[in-house]
Amino acid sequence: MHTQKSKIIIAGGFAALIIFMIGVTVAGLSRMVTINQQIDSLNKEQHNKTTLSYTMRLAARERMISLILITNIVDPFEKDDEMLRFNTLGTKFANARIKLLSMPLADSEKALLDKQSQLTAAVRPLQEKLIDLAFFGETGHAHKLLVEQAIPAQDKVIATLEELHDIQEVAYDRTLSTTVLTYREAYILFMAFLGVIISIVGGIVAFLVIKKISSIESVLFKEKERYALAVRGANDGLWDWDLITNQIYFSPRWKAMLGYEDHEIGNKLEEWIKRIHPDDSEKTMADLTAHLNGHTYYYESEQRLLHKDGSYRYFSIRGLAMRDEAGKSYRIAGSQSDITERKLIEKQSVQNETRVNAVLNNVFEAIITIDQNSIIETFNHAAEKMFECKSDEVLGSKFSDLLPDPYKKYFEQNINEHLEAEKSSFIGTNHEVMGQRKRGVAFPIELVVSEMWLDEERKFIIIANDISELKNKLSA
Repeated sequence: MHTQKSKIIIAGGFAALIIFMIGVTVAGLSRMVTINQQIDSLNKEQHNKTTLSYTMRLAARERMISLILITNIVDPFEKDDEMLRFNTLGTKFANARIKLLSMPLADSEKALLDKQSQLTAAVRPLQEKLIDLAFFGETGHAHKLLVEQAIPAQDKVIATLEELHDIQEVAYDRTLSTTVLTYREAYILFMAFLGVIISIVGGIVAFLVIKKISSIESVLFKEKERYALAVRGANDGLWDWDLITNQIYFSPRWKAMLGYEDHEIGNKLEEWIKRIHPDDSEKTMADLTAHLNGHTYYYESEQRLLHKDGSYRYFSIRGLAMRDEAGKSYRIAGSQSDITERKLIEKQSVQNETRVNAVLNNVFEAIITIDQNSIIETFNHAAEKMFECKSDEVLGSKFSDLLPDPYKKYFEQNINEHLEAEKSSFIGTNHEVMGQRKRGVAFPIELVVSEMWLDEERKFIIIANDISELKNKLSA
C-alpha cells in the first residue's frame, strides 16, 4: 500500500515534471518566436522608413539640379521638359513623405518632419520666383537668387532629411540591440530550465537556437548595408560615388541601359570610365573634375558609352556633389538618361535642313517663305540677288515692304482675303507686280503664291522671277 502510494507520488511527480517541461518549452519557444517576429517587423519597418527618407533626399537633390537647369537652359522646349521633371520630382517627394507620416514615428522623427515641412514651405516661394525669372529670361537675377537663397534654403531641407535618416539609424540600432538582448535573455532562461530538466534536449535546443541567432544577425547586418543603397523603381540609371572609399554604386537600371545584368558590372569607377567613347573622354573628365573642385553648380555631360553589343549609345549624365565644411567634395550622386534616339533625330533634322537649303540656294527663281502675317521667314540666294539685299536684312519684315505702292497694298489685300475666305484665285496663279530693289529701283516681277501647313502653322511660298529683260524685248 505504501509502495503503491509512492509510485503514485513518483508518477505524479514525473507527470508534473513533464507538464512543467512542456509548459516551459512552449512558453520559451513562444517568447522567442514573438521576439523574432518583432525583429522581423522592426527590420521591415526600418527598411520602409529608410527607403522613403532616401527617396525624399534623392528627390530634393534632383529638384535642386532641375532648378539649376531651368535657370541655365535657353531652349524653351527643353526648359518646359525640365519643368515637368521638376514637378514630377515634387510629387514623388510628397508621396514619400505621406507614406512616411503614415508609419509609427518617434517624437524626434515627427519634429524633424515638421521642421522639414516648414523649411520646404519657406523655400517654395523662392523656387517659384526663380522659375518665373528663368522663364522671363532674367538669367542674371535667377542665378543670384539661386546661389544666395534657393540653394542654401534647399540645402537646409536636405540637411534636415539627412538628420532624420541619422536619427532613424540610431533608433533602429538601439531598438535592435534591446530586442536582440531580450531575445538572448529569453534564450538563456529557456536553456537554464531545460538544462535542469534534460541536458540532452537542452543541448540540441541550444545548438538550434545559436544557429538561429547567427542567421538572424547575419541577415540583419546585410539588410542594414542595403538600406544605404535603397533605390527602387527609377526609370533613369542612378549612380552614387563615395570619394573617400572610391566605391561607386551603379543601379540595376544603369547597368541594363548598357545591356548588362546587375552582377556583370562591379562597383568600381573604371567600369564607367573604360566605356566612355575616346572622343568624349577628355571633356567628360574635365567637366567632372571642374564640378568636384567647385567650379560648377552641378555636373552635366552628354557622352557616348559602349554598349554590350559593341555599339556606342548617347547618354545624358547629371550629378551633384556633397561637400564638407571646407568645400571639399566627399560624395557625388546622380542619374543617367539614354538620349540616343534624340541625338539621331537631331542629326537627321540637321541633314534634312542642309539638303533643303542646298536646293533652295541653287535654283534660279527667288523663293521666299512667309507666315500668315506676311512676315519673311526664309530668303534664298536668288532672292538676295534679285532684290539686292541680304537675307538677314529682310528676315522678320513683311514681304510687301519689297513692293512699291500700289502693289504693296495689292499683295496685303489679296493675302487677307484668302485668309478670310480660305480660298481665292490669288493662290496658285501667276501675278505680275512691281518689285523694289534695296536702292529704290522698281522692276517688274512675276510671282506665284502657294500655301502650305507646317507644324499646324499656315505658311505661304512665294516664287518670283525678274521679267525686266522680257519686258525690254517686248517693248523693243
